[in-house]
Amino acid sequence: MTLPGRSTNILDEEASTSTPSGTDALGVAALAHKGPTDKPVEVRDMTRLVNTFGPEQTYSTLHTYARAFFSHGGARLIVSRYVGATPVKATLALAASSGTSLYVDAVTAGEWGNGASGGLTAEVIAADAARILIIKYGGVEVERSAALTTQAAFVTAFANSSYVRVRVGGGTGLPVVAASASLAGGDTDLTHATDTEAAAALNRIDGDFGCMQVALVDRTSDTAHQALAAHVAAYMGRRFALQDATLGQSVGTLETAATAAAPGDARRFVQLWAPQSPLVEGSVQGTTTAVQSSAVVAGLLARIDRTYGPSQPPIGDLGVTDALSVVVEYGDADRETLNDTGVNVMKTEDRVIKLYSARTLASTVTDQQWVQSSRSREVMRLYSLLDPIQRAHFGRRVDPLGIETGGLARDLEGVLLREWQSGALDGATAEDAYSIQITVDRSDPVTATVTTDISVSTDRFAERLVLNFNHRLGA
Repeated sequence: MTLPGRSTNILDEEASTSTPSGTDALGVAALAHKGPTDKPVEVRDMTRLVNTFGPEQTYSTLHTYARAFFSHGGARLIVSRYVGATPVKATLALAASSGTSLYVDAVTAGEWGNGASGGLTAEVIAADAARILIIKYGGVEVERSAALTTQAAFVTAFANSSYVRVRVGGGTGLPVVAASASLAGGDTDLTHATDTEAAAALNRIDGDFGCMQVALVDRTSDTAHQALAAHVAAYMGRRFALQDATLGQSVGTLETAATAAAPGDARRFVQLWAPQSPLVEGSVQGTTTAVQSSAVVAGLLARIDRTYGPSQPPIGDLGVTDALSVVVEYGDADRETLNDTGVNVMKTEDRVIKLYSARTLASTVTDQQWVQSSRSREVMRLYSLLDPIQRAHFGRRVDPLGIETGGLARDLEGVLLREWQSGALDGATAEDAYSIQITVDRSDPVTATVTTDISVSTDRFAERLVLNFNHRLGA
């Protein structure tokens, strides 16, 4: 059965002549001290990051990663926290006159909720025949209920709490008055926090978050790379993966890693970075710390996108980083070898660290038109601009005179013309740079569709790309 909605495909078509909004965000999966594990959270500065995901931890470089992203020009960071396979929420049983009246559980799993180590505590005070429940975090009161007279009322009162949930225990009656006591037993289960959990967290950054770069914090294995590639394949043309190779790998091993990093057409939207570990300023003044290359690259992509658009890669003087040095520096021969293999590197030049290359993992033999990452990211920009137009026209009645399809064509034409005028699309004339063909199939009124084929040229002398959109005439 064909459901109402839109479907989009990317096709290649030989050109008859010589194809930035929504592309600057970065989505990551990461371990963190606290924060939701069922939904990603967008953060725009370090204050929001700390408030949501807690202080820096030795087992995660999320904070270092975020600082590098923001300092290099990033503005929108979407973080999806993951934990191990068997995490535990901190909890506290509140006694009734007989048995347990209520359980107070941390809202998410992890050690953050354990009161003995600065997490959550709960206190019950009397208010005549009623009871009041007070929640503290780090010794500071953060929530207090009204004076309540039933167990169920406490459950309702904390149903939307940012810190705890309350459930009814096996005892009867209200909880007895009790001094402040610690929630305990919270466990992140770091031992079983693997690439599998990281991949699942990444996939929670679904299509509603739009077009963006994606990466995995602290995950550099072949399995992690394949998870990023699978995510890109699921959102083809709307996501661009930044993979980090494992520190210490030889040039030869990196060449092998590039081959295994992504399958099929997903390679067009994947970029692998050599493990150079750029050194950036640490959280303490006067210190330095190593960070994954993808954090720096994603920040620079965001900065360049806002000024030039994604058709301009951040390389050379436009790719100058804030890094003080890199842990691993490659000579000219190794840089060329890695570049030819599709592994991107940074280079020290004029005493500053610059991005040296901007390649995808696409084959230079069979998929040459997709080798430059700027081409793939310009396609992502086009999706971010054109897809809202498709949504706006979804379900509209198509009249015999073609007025509605003409309106769709004009709306699309306006976007593509601006892209050509900005230089993002290549062609001596607008007709050389892009074309739009809209067809309507009403042979079956149940599955009637409008198909929009948009052909664009994003590189001089390159083949054209065809962005194919389909949408139903009605719901």
